Amino acid sequence: MLRSARLLALLAVACLAAACVAQRSFVDPGGPSLQAGDLVRPAQPLHLTVRATMLVDGLHEEDGDDLLRERVERVLLASGVIEPVLEHAEGEIQVFLNDAGDRTASAAKGFGTGLSFGAAGSSIEDNYEMTVTITQAGRTFRSAGLRQVIHTLLGQAPAPPGAEMLETSAAVERVIRQLLLEALVQFQRSKRPGATGSTAPHA
Repeated sequence: MLRSARLLALLAVACLAAACVAQRSFVDPGGPSLQAGDLVRPAQPLHLTVRATMLVDGLHEEDGDDLLRERVERVLLASGVIEPVLEHAEGEIQVFLNDAGDRTASAAKGFGTGLSFGAAGSSIEDNYEMTVTITQAGRTFRSAGLRQVIHTLLGQAPAPPGAEMLETSAAVERVIRQLLLEALVQFQRSKRPGATGSTAPHA
C-alpha cells in the first residue's frame, strides 16, 4: 500500500511538472493569526537552547529538522521572549511539528489535474499540528494541539475570496510563526500570578 502511494505521488509530480500546472497555497484563516507585537516583550529574554523535530504523518522526518529549527529560531528572536543560544542556557525549548495528510488522496488529485494539463483544478490540504515544551527554572510548560491547515490549489481551482496566495514554503513558514507565537502567548499567560495551566514542576 505504501509503495503504491509513493508511486502514485511520483506520477503526480511528473504530470504536474510536464503540464506546468500552477500551484498556489494559502493558510486557513480559521487558525491563529498572531504577530510578535501581541506578546509582552520582557526586559531580558530567556536564553534557551532550541530543539526541533519535524514529523510527517507522525513519523520523524530527520531531513527537515534543521530547516524547522532555523525557522523556529527566527520567530523566537523576533518575539523578544526567547533568545536561542548554544551555551550558558537557562533551559530548553522543544518544538515538534507534524504534517498530517492523506498522501494517497493528494497524489491522486495531483495526478488527475496533471493529466488534464491544469484544466481540472483540485486542492490538497496539509494539516499541521505543533507541540511546544519549555523547560526553565525547574518547571516545564507544555502547549499541545496547536493546529493550522495549508490549502494548496492545483491547476484552475478557484481561490476563496480574500485568500492571500503564497508560495508553499512561505505558507509553511507562516504556519510555524503563527503556531509558535500562540504557544508563547500561552507561556506568558501561564507565568502570571494565580495562573493555572500546563506548567508543572520539572521531575
